[in-house]
Amino acid sequence: MKAERKAAQHYVPQFILRNFACNKKETQLWAFNKRTSKIFQSNIRNVASQNRFYDIATDGEEFSFDPVLTQLESYTAPTIKRIVKEEILENLILDDEALLGYFLAAQYARTPQLRIILEDFCRKMEDLSGMTGGDPNRTDEYKQRLTDRAKEDTIRGLPFAILKLSPLFLVKTWILLKTVQKDPFCIADNPIAMQNSLSTGHGPFGSIGLGVPGIEIYFPLSKLLTLFMLCGTTAEKHQRTYTEYKRLESRAPQIAQEILPDSSRLERVSEGIQTKKAIKITHQEVERLNSLQVEYASELVFSSANDFELAQKMIKVDPKYREGPLLVVG
Repeated sequence: MKAERKAAQHYVPQFILRNFACNKKETQLWAFNKRTSKIFQSNIRNVASQNRFYDIATDGEEFSFDPVLTQLESYTAPTIKRIVKEEILENLILDDEALLGYFLAAQYARTPQLRIILEDFCRKMEDLSGMTGGDPNRTDEYKQRLTDRAKEDTIRGLPFAILKLSPLFLVKTWILLKTVQKDPFCIADNPIAMQNSLSTGHGPFGSIGLGVPGIEIYFPLSKLLTLFMLCGTTAEKHQRTYTEYKRLESRAPQIAQEILPDSSRLERVSEGIQTKKAIKITHQEVERLNSLQVEYASELVFSSANDFELAQKMIKVDPKYREGPLLVVG
C-alpha cells in the first residue's frame, strides 16, 4: 500500500478533537503543553499530528498505515457522533460495538507514547549490552536509529495490537459519564487513561493494564461526555452491593444510612449500567478524570475552555506530571 502524502497524520482523530472545539465552526481548541507550561489556541488540523507519522520505507518500498486508520475512523465516527448526540449506549448493535472495540484498541496503540516507551526500552537494553562489552554511541545517528526502529516496530505491530487488544475493551462494562458546559472534560494527546479501583491482587506487573482486575478505563468523547469502561468483575460486585443496599434500605433505613451516608454515586453508577444512559457526575469527579488526562498526556492537553489551572497545579505539586505515563500493553 503506497503512503498517502498527507501534510499531517493525526494520532487523535480530528472528528474527536472537534468535540472539544472552542468555536462554533469546530476548528479551534485550547491546548496546554505540560512540558513547557505554554497555553495556546490552535487549529485542530495542527495538533495531535505529525508529518508522515504512520509512513515507513523498507527495502526501497513505502508503506503507510494511515489509510487503514482513516478508514476505521470513517466507519466509527457515525456511531460516536450518535452516542454524543443521544447520550445513550443502548442503541448500539453488535457491529457498532465491534468497530468501537477496534477503534479504542487503535487509539490506545497509535499515539507517540508507545514509541517513546519502546525507544526508551531499546536504549536501556543497549545500555545493558554496553555493560557486557557493547558500546552504544550517543550520537545523533544513534538516536535517530532508535527513533526509526521504534516507529517501524510500532507501525508494523499496529494490526496485531488492534486485534489483540480490542476484546479487552469489549468485555468491559461501558458507562457514559456526563458533565455540564461550565465544567467541561478535557482530552490529551494520549487519551486512553486508566486507574485501578483495587488495592491488591494485581500480580507481578502492577495494577495498570487493559486486562488487569479492577481496571477503570476512560476515553473522553466530547467536552460533555466520557466513556467509562469498568472491569466486569468490579461491575458485578457493584451491582450486588447496590442490590444489597437497597434491600437493607427498605428494611432498616437508619442502618443503611449509617453504613452509607451518601449513596448517590452507587445509585448513579448502577443506573448507568442498567439504563445505558449518561449519568451526571460531580465537579470533583470531573476534576479527577481531567487529572488523569493530564497525567496520561505525552505532551499536550486539549480543552474547549482556556482553563488549565488543574494541570498547572498538578505540575507545581509534582513535576513528574510533566512526563508521559508508563504505557502497559495488555
